[in-house]
Amino acid sequence: MGMINGMPPLVKDINTNNNIQNFAPIKGIAYSPDEQHTIKGYRSGTRSAILKAKVYTNEEFDKLENKNNLWVIAKCGNKVYIPDDKDGNTLIRLKGCSMWTQKSQNEYQFPYVLLRPCEYHLPDKDPNKKYIKVRGFNSVNSSGIELFTIRELKPFFDKLKILMGNLPLGFWKYVNLRNDPAPNIEKCVCVMETIGDKRVETHFFGGAEKILDKLISEENCKELLNKLENIYKDKNITPPSSKNMTFNKASKLPLNDMGISILKKRYSFDKAMDNFEATMNSKGFIDSKYLMEIIKNYEELYTLALIYAEIGYEAGRILSVIHRTGNNWGTYFNAEAKFIDYNAHGDNLIILNKEKVKERFEKEKIFQIISMVDFDHSVRSDTSLNFGIGEIKKEPRVATKFFSYELGSLTADLGGIANESTPLSAFMSVTIRPKPLGPYYNLLYMLRDCMIYELIMSYIDPMRERHFEKDLNVDKMYDLIEKCLAITVNNEA
Repeated sequence: MGMINGMPPLVKDINTNNNIQNFAPIKGIAYSPDEQHTIKGYRSGTRSAILKAKVYTNEEFDKLENKNNLWVIAKCGNKVYIPDDKDGNTLIRLKGCSMWTQKSQNEYQFPYVLLRPCEYHLPDKDPNKKYIKVRGFNSVNSSGIELFTIRELKPFFDKLKILMGNLPLGFWKYVNLRNDPAPNIEKCVCVMETIGDKRVETHFFGGAEKILDKLISEENCKELLNKLENIYKDKNITPPSSKNMTFNKASKLPLNDMGISILKKRYSFDKAMDNFEATMNSKGFIDSKYLMEIIKNYEELYTLALIYAEIGYEAGRILSVIHRTGNNWGTYFNAEAKFIDYNAHGDNLIILNKEKVKERFEKEKIFQIISMVDFDHSVRSDTSLNFGIGEIKKEPRVATKFFSYELGSLTADLGGIANESTPLSAFMSVTIRPKPLGPYYNLLYMLRDCMIYELIMSYIDPMRERHFEKDLNVDKMYDLIEKCLAITVNNEA
C-alpha cells in the first residue's frame, strides 16, 4: 500500500492557506506526508496505483460545504470524482505515477523515473547521439492514444455488452515539480475509472497452478487423464501434454489467414471463417465440449475448467472486437531490442470484481469475468506507419499484419508458455513459473486446450454461444478464483 497525497501533481498557483502539500509523495517519499491530507492508494503493477473515490454529480458537488478544500481527481461530464479511502465505491487507476522500486522509499524523491542507456535500431538513428530508455510515467502522446482508443472502441464493446477494464477521465500533466529528476522529459499520469486490477496470467493462473492438486487426487487425476486422452485418440489426434504443448499447437494455426478474414468483417460481428472446427482438429485441438463433459464428473475440477473455458471465450471475443474496428491492441517494433512488443497478453486481462459480475448476471443475465486494459500503444490501420528499412511512411498493412502477431501472442501466453523455457518464451520476455508436479502438469494442458479452443472459435465468431452456459455459477467460480488470487496477492504482474 502506498500513500497518495491529496492533490494532483500540478504545482502552480497553490493556495497555501488550505495547507495542502504541493509535492505529492505517491511513491518514494522526500519527507513524511501530511496524514491530514493524505489518502491510501494501492500499488498496481510497476508504475501505477489504484485509489477509491466517491462520485458526485455537479449539482451534488456544488452543495458540499468543504468543496474548496477537496482534491478533485477529475471532472468528466456530470461526474466529479473525489478520493475517499473509507467510503469510496469507485476505483480510479493512476497509470504512470512513477516507478515502484525494491529499494528503500527514502532513497528516491517522487516521481521516481527509471533512466538507463539503451541501443536504438531504427533507420533514423543518429550515430552522434546517445539514447536512453525512460520509464515510470506516461507521456502526453501515450495518454492521448490510450484515452482516444478506449473511447473509440467502447461503442463496439457495448454492442456485445462487454465492459472495458478502464474508462478514461483525462490525464494530469506534471508541471514545475520540485527536485524533478528528469526536468526535460514531459510526464503525465493517465487517470481512468477501473473495474479490476488482478491479472489473469500472474495472479489467477499463478494461483490456479498451485492448487490444482488440491482439487483432484493424484489417483483420480490419472484416471481422468486416461479418459480424456482416449477422446483424442478416438479422433486420431495426439493428446495435449508436456510433450505436446497447447501453445505450440496454436502457433501452427493459420494466424495470418485468420487476421485477414477478421479485417474483411470490419465493423461487423459476423462469423469470419466457416468450418474452422476441421482446421482446429488438424492442428491437434478438439471441441472443448467433449473434454468438459468428462471433467464434469469431478466437481471441484470442473469449476476450474469452467473458468479456463470462460477466460478463453471472453478473451477471443475481446481481441476480435479490437481487430474488427481496424485497431491492434498495442503491437509495435521495439527500437531498442530489434523485436516486436505485444500488449495482447494475459497480464493485460484483469479479473473483474465479484460484486460487479454478480450484479450484472442477476439483473441482466450477462456473464463476464475478465476485461482488457492497456491501449497506450494501440495503432489504427489507417494511421499506422512503417518503421522498417528505408523511409518511414504511412502503411495501413503494418497494423493489420500485427493482427496475426497479437492472436499468436495471446494464444501463446494463455496456452502455457509461462511454464516453459523455450526460444518463444525468451523472445516474449516471459517470467517462467514453476510447473505442477506429476500428472497434474498434463492435466493443466487439457484445461489449456479447452481455453484456447474457446478463444479461437470466439475470435472467429464473437456472437457464438457457450456450450457450458447453463453451468455458469458466479459464487462457485469466484470462490475458486479468490482462492487463486489469495495465493498470488503479492506477485508483481
